[in-house]
Amino acid sequence: MEGQTTPARGSLKRKLDPGFQGQNNHQKVLVVGDHMSKDEVVCNFSVRSSTKSCSNQWDYEVFLSFRGADTRKNFIDHLYSALVRIGIRTFCDDNELPRGENISKELINAIHGSKISLVIFSKDYASSTWCLDELVQILHCRSTMNHIFIPIFYHVNPSDIRQQTGPFAETFARHEERFQEDMERVQRWRAAFTEAADCSGFNPQSDANGYEARFIEKIVEQVLYKLNPIRLNVVQHPVGIDFHVEEMKTLLQLGTSSTNELLIMGMYGMGGIGKTTLAKAVYNHICDGFEGSSCLLNVREVSEQSNGLIQLQEQLLFDILRVKIFLIGNVDKGISLIKERLHRKRVLVVLDDVDRLDQIYALARNGEWFFGPGSRVIITTRDEHLLDKLGVNYSYKVEKMNHSDSLQLFSWHAFNMPHPEEDFCEISTAVVDYAGGVPLALEVFGSELRGRSIIKWKTTLERFKKSPNAQIQKILGISFGSLDHTTREVFLDIACFFTGVNIEYVFKILEECGSFPHIAINILVQRSLVKIDYPNLRMHDLIRDMGREIVRQESRHPGKRSRLWSHEDVLKVLKNHTGSEVVEGLSLNPPIHEDHVISLESEAFANMKNLRLLQIKGVKNLKLEGCAEHLSKELRWICWHSCPLRFLPPRLHLENLVVLDMQYSKIKQVWKLENNILSKLKVLNLSFCEDLAKSPNFLQVPNLEELILEGCTGLVELHESIGYLKGLVLLNLNGCKSLMNLPESISNLKSLKCFLMGRCFNIMRNLADRTTINLSNRSWNLRNFLRASLHVFGSLVKLGLRNSNLLEGDFPIDFGGLSSLQDLDLSVNDFHDLPHGICHLPKLTRLNLAESRSIRSISTLPANLRILFAFSCESLERISISESRLDALVLRDCHKLVDIQGFESLASTIAVGLEGCLEQEEDIDFVKNTLLQLQKWKWPSMVERRQIWLYGDEIPNWFSHKRKGSSISFHIPPLSDQGVINGLVFGVVISNKNILHVWHGSISVVFHNKTRGHRQVIEGFICYTVGSEDYLLLVQVGVGGGSEIPYGQVMINGEEIEVSFEFECSQAPEYNRVKECGVHLLIIQPEEEAGSMVYSEKKKKMMEDDLMQDTLATKLTRHGPRNRRMFREYDGIDSFVSYIERMKHTSLRRPTQWSSSVTRATPF
Repeated sequence: MEGQTTPARGSLKRKLDPGFQGQNNHQKVLVVGDHMSKDEVVCNFSVRSSTKSCSNQWDYEVFLSFRGADTRKNFIDHLYSALVRIGIRTFCDDNELPRGENISKELINAIHGSKISLVIFSKDYASSTWCLDELVQILHCRSTMNHIFIPIFYHVNPSDIRQQTGPFAETFARHEERFQEDMERVQRWRAAFTEAADCSGFNPQSDANGYEARFIEKIVEQVLYKLNPIRLNVVQHPVGIDFHVEEMKTLLQLGTSSTNELLIMGMYGMGGIGKTTLAKAVYNHICDGFEGSSCLLNVREVSEQSNGLIQLQEQLLFDILRVKIFLIGNVDKGISLIKERLHRKRVLVVLDDVDRLDQIYALARNGEWFFGPGSRVIITTRDEHLLDKLGVNYSYKVEKMNHSDSLQLFSWHAFNMPHPEEDFCEISTAVVDYAGGVPLALEVFGSELRGRSIIKWKTTLERFKKSPNAQIQKILGISFGSLDHTTREVFLDIACFFTGVNIEYVFKILEECGSFPHIAINILVQRSLVKIDYPNLRMHDLIRDMGREIVRQESRHPGKRSRLWSHEDVLKVLKNHTGSEVVEGLSLNPPIHEDHVISLESEAFANMKNLRLLQIKGVKNLKLEGCAEHLSKELRWICWHSCPLRFLPPRLHLENLVVLDMQYSKIKQVWKLENNILSKLKVLNLSFCEDLAKSPNFLQVPNLEELILEGCTGLVELHESIGYLKGLVLLNLNGCKSLMNLPESISNLKSLKCFLMGRCFNIMRNLADRTTINLSNRSWNLRNFLRASLHVFGSLVKLGLRNSNLLEGDFPIDFGGLSSLQDLDLSVNDFHDLPHGICHLPKLTRLNLAESRSIRSISTLPANLRILFAFSCESLERISISESRLDALVLRDCHKLVDIQGFESLASTIAVGLEGCLEQEEDIDFVKNTLLQLQKWKWPSMVERRQIWLYGDEIPNWFSHKRKGSSISFHIPPLSDQGVINGLVFGVVISNKNILHVWHGSISVVFHNKTRGHRQVIEGFICYTVGSEDYLLLVQVGVGGGSEIPYGQVMINGEEIEVSFEFECSQAPEYNRVKECGVHLLIIQPEEEAGSMVYSEKKKKMMEDDLMQDTLATKLTRHGPRNRRMFREYDGIDSFVSYIERMKHTSLRRPTQWSSSVTRATPF
């Protein structure tokens, strides 16, 4: 898109996004690029960048180098517009004036000041000497300062660039004739062309089949990834880790003469000592300085799974290239792909928990390392000898924690603060000494002792000392010994079979085993024995091995142990028929390199009468002979992947089965007998059973809850009886490309909450939006489907109609059929007003209207709506929230908004985002008046906390007290005889130098009355931003009995108050800080306070009249869009909603009186 330009000789023209007209210089987007010229343009200007990269002070994010004559008005214009549209600061020269022979100093500075260069090689690119000089500079920066270079081969062949042939041959010949006296310069250009052609880049034909829009989209996606590398979650309490991170960074020799050398770092130490934690922390600190990065966790565990190494290879390629690699097929092919695609790229790779050389050979080295010069590889392992055999550059031993750090880490888990409570100091020291500096032991012991009396601590410590403590497994076993019998059984099941498995899946299986898994797993999480990395269960290796060791100690004979998971033990028991009634679980999962035929007899299971759990996985050649009736009647879980059977044996006892998982099997028909009733079966997973032609008769599984048929490419029909599955919640038909239609009875699935049918090519029509369904031989377009779905799928909890080109007339008048709907996504649609019927949805709590460009007004919201997203609604002028009870309202970047009716309902709102909707000064004046008015009138529904987000880099002038930094002290001013401090407004300016697309964190306020010695900590104020500008967070809290600051109204004249603000952002803590803070006292005089606790419609009307005198309509200024990254659905809405919900539903504990110790008030 061509912006407004003002050609001027002697200065670079500034191509401005229209939305930046009239803004300050630091809010402008400067774009600079190259065009063929005769005269040199001498330019002098300075640019203040509103944001910087984390590791380098980049002035710009992207520098575009291109030949203007053949790309400026088409591809470059579109690419530039796409980059600017999502807030990427782009340097792109739009100067058509003649130029001299040499590249300008300003362009050189621009290249050095950019993080990424996109070089568009077109047919005429080499005809510009400026382009060639730019390329030389860009490649120089790539080799010396971590500059990211991305070539775009725009309708040219990389081989022609590499060899300067084709359209470039004649051009370089002319250069050699023209610069006969400066042939060294021409040789630099040739060398740069050759080097550039060897770099991984983009080609419109191979990357987008020639479709330019998709081509640009892929380029922008890659740029975004380079600008916003994914940060890894490290630990909740990173105690003592900074020192080790700095040591590692020194050994990795970043920013030294060895920067361009490939360097391999090995980390070793005992399990649970913190190798993975340290590796992830180092990764977060340095990943920005590479062209790509990948952190492969749990390499040992994943590689043991079927096709595990292939999965890791695919993940490595995707992480670095951001392109999905399909059908690697085998490890050798993956090795070739990695070497081919990454051998010239400067990358950072972490291989975590490696225990075999073949894992490294498959992922990073096979005779030679796979990655380009300047790459860094970090390997963590328990085996120091493996690093010696590998020949790493440096080995780093992760040692135990020192006493001070150990005590701090233990205290966080035992007391939820960095030091012990006063009465527990001595006993805490004794426990820490016994833990021996092992972080995992410190966490487990802290959780075990938390909340207990000193007497209990002493007896527990004595019990600790009575057990062998030479190995950490035995220490962890103490926590296992404290569990009740049922919880122990759940722990052992997870340790042996369910680590890394979906928690809901585990719940279903273990519930039918009578284990009460919800209660048990909650206890295990509290004891730090299990972690939930939702949706999966996680268990540290040491804890898992400790549990397995407990099972091993049950008997010297594997057949007399309760659980069998070791491949050797399982084969020994099955081949020798030594199983017994003790065996409850068995997993046959051979190492990946073992693919020989395994022959077994079903009689081997005859004595395993209590077998509940059976897993056969990764066995490609299994021959099972004999009668199936030997298998236990107690089976709850059968997981048999790649099963060679065409159908399940008729005598197989399945009456107690809860989960049947037969993925990738040869099954043609699940079972032959029609009279088998599997009344307890809840999950049937036949994914990728390509030979399955028809589904089973569902009358045999009346209580089925999940039916997963994904990838059943041979499935032609779905049995009509599916309509009898009254409890079916999930139906997954993704990829059933042979399925012709859906049975009419599918409309009877009243409990269905999730319905997936992507890639069902014979059912779906208009695949662009996947909204047309051929149902019962009737063609339903989106509009008809929307109306019918109200009655067919009345149990739906979430309905997503994003980007469906919907108009007002497409919606039914009555939404009553969707009585259970809680979440409605109508973003990116074309209606002008909110469909009327939506207001009648009784349970709707979340409504997303984001980026609905045509919507002009929002009114009459559903009664129970709690969260409304309406950001980037470019045409939105008015919104009414008069009757709503919102917990969060996000209106960011609604530039035409002129009226918010009922803004006083902020009294029941905990979070409001008004960024980019108002001019700054008018913003805060309006907010000030609203807060002051609201404080006067307290009605019963009024909450004690309100938050408003604004763009801003300073505390408003109307604040009583403000100061640079994160803390402020002041004295209570003189009050009239009966004046009351009725509330406080806290202001915090967050310096936002974050490179993440979207982040959210929290602000904790420490309120300290230094005169009285009282201290109050108020936690959990949400801090949420998008883009890169500084943010102003205004928070109002009440004071007085029952409020967050109890008895605050008795603060008297002259008392010294100190308020400090602690900012926490786990996503990127090093890039954000409290820049300035302030406190404003809301003082109510007697005449204002009289009757203020009594709510009446009259008073509400009075307040509304007061607010209308300073109407918001006069305070909102229309202006263009700012250059800021858009907040898309996939980038952060779900995490933001989760954050809001946590703030809302956490109990608010307010102390009845102030004390000298710290009392933490937990938010909503």
